[in-house]
Amino acid sequence: TEDIITQLSKIKQLKVISRTSVMEYKSTTKKMKEIAQELGVENILEGSVRKVGDEIRINAQLIDARTDEHLWAETYDRPARDIFAVQTDVAKNIATVLRGQITSEEEKSISKVPTQNIEAYNMYLRGKQEYYKYETEDFKKSVDFYKQAVKLDSFFALAHAEMANSYVQIFQVTGDNLYKKLAEEALSKAMSIDSNISVAYKAKAYIFGYEGRELDAVRSFLRAIEINQGFDEAIGGLGLAYNRLGDFSSALTRSQQFYEISPKNLWAHPMIAADLWALGEFESAIDYA
Repeated sequence: TEDIITQLSKIKQLKVISRTSVMEYKSTTKKMKEIAQELGVENILEGSVRKVGDEIRINAQLIDARTDEHLWAETYDRPARDIFAVQTDVAKNIATVLRGQITSEEEKSISKVPTQNIEAYNMYLRGKQEYYKYETEDFKKSVDFYKQAVKLDSFFALAHAEMANSYVQIFQVTGDNLYKKLAEEALSKAMSIDSNISVAYKAKAYIFGYEGRELDAVRSFLRAIEINQGFDEAIGGLGLAYNRLGDFSSALTRSQQFYEISPKNLWAHPMIAADLWALGEFESAIDYA
C-alpha cells in the first residue's frame, strides 16, 4: 500500500493522501463517499495483495467516490519478483485514467527498482511497519529489519536511507549521540549508492535542524520534496523549519499543504495554529487550536 502511495505521490498532477491518514480506513465499514469527504478527495484506490509461495495476486480498483463508479480495475497474477513492475503499472494506469500527465523524469522515478532481492524487500517492508508505530522500541526494531535487508543486498540504498531515518528518530527521543553518528553513517552509505532518495534528505534535514543549521535543513527538506512532492513528513518538517526561522508566511503555506495531504495527522492543526498566531491572525489560530 505505502509503496503505491509513494509512487503516485511522485506524479505532480495528482493529489495523493498520505499513508498516515489512509491507513485508519484499512478495515473500515464506512462508505466510499464518507471516506472521500473526510479526506477531501474525489477518487479512492482500493486493493488487496495475496501471496502464495512465490506468487502474488494483486487486485486494484479506482472508484469515483461521488458516484461509486469503477473508473479502472485490474487483477495481477505475477511472480513475487514482479512486484515493482506491478506498482509502476498501477501508478501509470491511474494517472492515465485521471488524465494526469507523467513527465519523463516522473516515469523514470516510478519505474526505479530499489532491489533485485525480494527477501531483502520483504525485510524492508517489515521495517517500515515497525517504523510507523512511532515508538522508540519500534524504531529500533525497524533498524533490525533494515540491517537484515542490507545484509541480503548491500546496495539496497532505500533500506540504508530508512535505517538512517529510524536512527534519527531514536536520536531525537533519546538525545544519545551514538544514534546521530549511526544515522550519518547510514546516510553516507545510502547516498553513495543513490543520491535521489527523498527520505535520505528528510533524515539529513532533521540532523541539520538539531545542529541549528536551519537554512541547510530547509534546503534538504526542499530537495526531499523535489524528489517526492507528496512526502508528508518532509512537508511538515519544512513547515516547522520555516517557523523556527521566523518565516511564518512560508511556514503557514507548508503547514496547510501538510494538512491537505495528511488531514488525519495530529500535528497538522497545531502547526497551522502556531503559524497563524505568529502572523497575528489570532481568531483563526484559535479555530485550529
